[in-house]
Amino acid sequence: MPNQRFLIVVFAFLLIASLVSGVEVKSAFVNNALIVSVEGAVDLAGYQFSVNYDPGVLELRGAEEGPFLTNNGQDNTFFIYSTKEQNQPGFFRGVVGARLGDLPGVNGSGELARVGFTKIGEGDPGISLSGVIVTDSSAQKLDVQVGEVELVDVGQIPPYVQQGSSGNLPGMLLLTLVVAVVVIAGLYVATNKKKKKR
Repeated sequence: MPNQRFLIVVFAFLLIASLVSGVEVKSAFVNNALIVSVEGAVDLAGYQFSVNYDPGVLELRGAEEGPFLTNNGQDNTFFIYSTKEQNQPGFFRGVVGARLGDLPGVNGSGELARVGFTKIGEGDPGISLSGVIVTDSSAQKLDVQVGEVELVDVGQIPPYVQQGSSGNLPGMLLLTLVVAVVVIAGLYVATNKKKKKR
């Protein structure tokens, strides 16, 4: 029976770790703006990223903070991006955002930032993210998956761009976590009943 308990504990750990780890950063290029969003965040308190683009097609205008880290304007944040002099053609050196004060990080999904461009030429904008880092409220780096930038027509905006900031764990993640705990508890109880009958 000790082997079964060990397997249950390992299964529980792997299941819960797979559910709560793995922040996903998604981005879409819509109407000359790169919209950078996060999904599945748990205790997210800061981020940074750089942007690569084709300087023959796009000219950088600047960046603005999204509503996610501010908890829709309720909390104070720090937001900065590199100036025109600090950048090189085709490379926007850095966008940085962080929550201020002794606050927990934000959970859920929402928009981190927007980077604006002016279209100056035809062709593929060659836009991508690089140097993506996300941190928790203890300033520890979180595991992050970075998707490719979606080039989107205005009429086909992805749902993660439209949803704004949710401020809570996504419902499906929470439901899956509850189900996992119930299943693990059931397996543990069943294992103990078999042991008592012997």
